[in-house]
Amino acid sequence: MNHNVVLCLVISSIAGLADSIWNGTIFAGYLYVISNSSNTKVGVVEAVLGASTLAFALPVGWIADKTPRHRIIAVGGLAYLAAISLTVYAVWPGNAVTAEKEYQLLLFSAIVWGFANGVFTGPVQALFADCVPDGKRSTWYNYQFLSYLIPSSVGPATSIVLFKVWGSDQWTQDELRRVLLAGVLLEIPVGFLLMLFRPSEDAAQNRAGGGGGGGEAGASAGASAGA
Repeated sequence: MNHNVVLCLVISSIAGLADSIWNGTIFAGYLYVISNSSNTKVGVVEAVLGASTLAFALPVGWIADKTPRHRIIAVGGLAYLAAISLTVYAVWPGNAVTAEKEYQLLLFSAIVWGFANGVFTGPVQALFADCVPDGKRSTWYNYQFLSYLIPSSVGPATSIVLFKVWGSDQWTQDELRRVLLAGVLLEIPVGFLLMLFRPSEDAAQNRAGGGGGGGEAGASAGASAGA
C-alpha cells in the first residue's frame, strides 16, 4: 500500500479522536468560563477559527499546486505544533496570565489552527487522491472517512470518562482545562506525522499502475525508493 495513503489514514484517525475530545463543546465551554460567560467572545473565537480556515484555503491550495505538496504539508505540520504550543501555554495551570490574556492567546491560536486545518483539508486531501489508484478513489475515500468518523465518535465518550475520573462532572474551569489539554496534546502526533509525507513521485508510480496489482507493486517500489 502507498506510504502516503497509510499515513493519511493514520493521521485522520488520530485527528478524529483528538478533535472530538477538545475542539467543540469543551473548547466553547472553556472560552465561556474564562470570558465571564460571554457568548459573544465565544462566538468571536469560533468565527475566527472558521474564517481563517477559509481564508487560508485558497493561498495554501495555490502554493500546493505550484510546489511539491509534501512541502506545504510539512509546513502545516509545523503550524499544528505551533497551534498546540499556543493553546497549551494559554490554558496551562499556573502560567500566571490573566483571563483576558488567556482569551487573547486562544484567539490568536485559532488563526494558527485555521491555517493548519486549511492544509489538512486541502493539500493533504489532494496528495491522498494522487496516491490512490485510478478507479478506486471512492473506496479509499470511504476508508478515510471512516478512519476519521469512528475515532471521532469515541471522543465524546472519552470526554465523559475524563470528567468522571478527573472531577465531579461540574464543568468547572479546572475540569474543562484537563479535558481540553488531553485532547490538544493528542494532536501532537498529527503535527509530526504531517512532516513524513513523501514526494508525489510515489503517487505517479502508483497511478501509472492503475487499479490492479501492478499499481500496488508500483506504490511499493515508490515507497522503497523514497525510504
